[in-house]
Amino acid sequence: MNKKQQFLTEVQTAIIIWYVSKDRNRPADAMGAMLRALMDLDEAHYAATRIPPNMSANEAACKFVEFRFEQNKEPGYKPASWMMRG
Repeated sequence: MNKKQQFLTEVQTAIIIWYVSKDRNRPADAMGAMLRALMDLDEAHYAATRIPPNMSANEAACKFVEFRFEQNKEPGYKPASWMMRG
């Protein structure tokens, strides 16, 4: 498994866990959850092509998951440029 594959596997797993645990205690909006998951996965595919050479797939996946799902970001938080489009 190369770095890109490992990164995508880890992020995909995190996305699944996030949405399953988030909607567990209330009726799920299945279509909305699936569409949000697909958008997150698309962002992960983009980021996977831009992981810095000196960063492990695990470190990249952790940073990406924190960026996508952390609800309590510090004011002025700026994600790493390799994760961002444009």
